[in-house]
Amino acid sequence: MLRHKKSLLLDCHSDSQIADSKNLLDEKSTYIQEIAYYVQEHFNHKIQLEDIAQELNISKSYLVHLFKEFTGYTIMEYLMQYRLTQFLNLLKMYPNATIKQLCSECGFESEAHFSSFFKKHIGSSPSEYRKTLL
Repeated sequence: MLRHKKSLLLDCHSDSQIADSKNLLDEKSTYIQEIAYYVQEHFNHKIQLEDIAQELNISKSYLVHLFKEFTGYTIMEYLMQYRLTQFLNLLKMYPNATIKQLCSECGFESEAHFSSFFKKHIGSSPSEYRKTLL
């Protein structure tokens, strides 16, 4: 009988640990969603990790670790990819806008840096890519 009570106690303890783990996972998932939302809302401005951490009321190191753990990307990699996606969308919507205008609209501070990033990820320069859309 004593063995049975001990087993029940362990079972209850395990259920409690599972619930705690699920709550922690839910909390982490919520943070990831909030980080992504912050990036999507502020992508066209200068974003610093400290700003996001302060907005979510968590430490910068926890923010960085958590996002990388769940997504496999750094927050800055995610930000740059999101900006690139927005640039591509704007380029299709406003084919007559200058590359400089569009990259500025998407938060890229340097046209030269943007062009290098674009070529690395798309395989051509922004101007060459624009020609394929026409």
